[in-house]
Amino acid sequence: MISPRQRGISTLGSILLAAVAGFGAATVVMDWVIVDVQTPEPEAIHFKIPFPLVMADIAVAFIPDEVMQDMEVPQEARDQRELVMAALSSLIDAPDGALVEVTTPDETVSIVKKGRKILIDVNAEDAEVHCSVPLDGIYKSFERWDWEVFEPKMVLTALHHTSPGVLVDVNAGDGTKVKITKW
Repeated sequence: MISPRQRGISTLGSILLAAVAGFGAATVVMDWVIVDVQTPEPEAIHFKIPFPLVMADIAVAFIPDEVMQDMEVPQEARDQRELVMAALSSLIDAPDGALVEVTTPDETVSIVKKGRKILIDVNAEDAEVHCSVPLDGIYKSFERWDWEVFEPKMVLTALHHTSPGVLVDVNAGDGTKVKITKW
């Protein structure tokens, strides 16, 4: 008869190994958003928060119904659903190129369609802002939406359907930096 110690690995060890492997696999396949904020001296702060989107999905489920009732979408907007969906679909299929370019003595604003994203760049005297808006994510979010009440989970749906990369990158003139990255 073989004793438990002769089998090679204990039951407790197997459970712990399976838990670690499961946690590692879940971490790799989960959608994450990383928020990185830096402020300048004299009270410099730097924090980087990795946040699994599944936690936000869970948190949204606890929003009271009373709050959601205050987010009702006006009938005029609901009536435009088909038009909005057609416009988004056309924008996704449109060729890459500049949509808006504005240059003033103090700032430059550029909105460009590149691939399946809208890239927004603002270069001003007091800040530099770069945003990447995922058209697929917005389309999926609007497609699943009931168009009755604005729901915070719409933003999460858009984030879940976004490819990894920098979504927002802000460099303020005072040295403050904010970066939001989907991982």
